Amino acid sequence: MRGVGLFGALLISLLSGLLAGLVLGRRRSGLTYMVAGLAGSALGGYLLHRLNLEVASGVLESFIASILGALILLGVLGLVRRAR
Repeated sequence: MRGVGLFGALLISLLSGLLAGLVLGRRRSGLTYMVAGLAGSALGGYLLHRLNLEVASGVLESFIASILGALILLGVLGLVRRAR
């Protein structure tokens, strides 16, 4: 998340994690959503970069990448928990 600062990065990660949880119908703690959003932003940013996709710029791109990554991570987490 370039150019958003620490508070902005935490806020974007929390919001994207919450949104991903709502889309997937999962109920987790706020910390789980924030971690999913932070890790999701790294994963989403990596995937967008590797696929040469530029969806937006600045904060909006960070938010979209974070949502994409959080969806993937929470989906995998749900599959792992369901398998146990």
